[in-house]
Amino acid sequence: MTMTHGASVEVTSPASSRKPALAKTLGWIGRRLVASVVVLFLVSVVVSIATQLLPSDPARIILGELATPQMLDAFRSAHGLNDPYIVRYGRWLASALTGDFGASLANGNPVAGQVFPALANSLILTVIAIIIAVPLSTLIGAAAATRARRGSDQIFDYVIMALSALPEFVKGTLLVLVFATAVWRVLPAIAVIPPGASPLAYPRDIVLPIAVLVLSAVPYLSRLIRASLVEVLASEYVQMARLKGLSPSRILWRHALPNAVVPAIQGAALCMALMLGGAVVIEYLFRYPGIGALLTDAVRNRDLPMLQALIMVYAAVYMLVNLAAELLMLAVSPEMRAAGR
Repeated sequence: MTMTHGASVEVTSPASSRKPALAKTLGWIGRRLVASVVVLFLVSVVVSIATQLLPSDPARIILGELATPQMLDAFRSAHGLNDPYIVRYGRWLASALTGDFGASLANGNPVAGQVFPALANSLILTVIAIIIAVPLSTLIGAAAATRARRGSDQIFDYVIMALSALPEFVKGTLLVLVFATAVWRVLPAIAVIPPGASPLAYPRDIVLPIAVLVLSAVPYLSRLIRASLVEVLASEYVQMARLKGLSPSRILWRHALPNAVVPAIQGAALCMALMLGGAVVIEYLFRYPGIGALLTDAVRNRDLPMLQALIMVYAAVYMLVNLAAELLMLAVSPEMRAAGR
């Protein structure tokens, strides 16, 4: 505080003004983490009930039709399938909180030892696909936004709608036909990756799965970026920049695009979550060793511990991706920082 002719003028330092905003941000992060824990608990309850309602006997499916009643009873007793539901759920929840998701009914191996390596493999595909899709979508969306309501913009709409209408397995099949069989035999049709090996050690085997994911993400992201840029380019401050004589490229990349990046971050987070969810089809098509293959086997075998772990891990990853996206939006958006979320 300084004194000038008997009047006091309070001067606030930048550091002190940043403290309330930081406290708001930390409080928001804490609330989101608590909400995520509550959501995960509710998901665990729903998943546990749903797996109990599956219309088949895991013991009969895993042991086969030739299993005797004694063998079936021994299997159910060994895995606690005869216990009341609330006892099984409590036992599973207590173990899951320590990172132990139990043993697979199908092979007897620890579930965590199978889920997390498969999740790492799936994340390799999705992260690489997002790294490629975001800048590619930005270029396509920016090019379309600068040509809005022209003939080339109509072509953009038709191509994007066509790509969006094709399911993942159709895109994958077409890519296999073109690059692995009929036209050019330059890439393997399936991913031959040994168990325990990193997919990064087999780059040719993951090109086609990544290409399918990119082709699935680019239509959505590019349209999102185009729509956001069209709105920003019509704003008053962009019009003022034009009146000042700034070049169109400078206006686009230095002024318009940074203000259109928040929807792109939200879209990228959603695409990454959807990629993990759609991994079942792509991994089955290319025989890729990720969570999709595990989920398919778990459903077929009625492997309840594996199903519960896969769905819970997917839900946790989904919430972490969205939390990371919102933190990134807080970092790049002054309005969100001022609001403190």
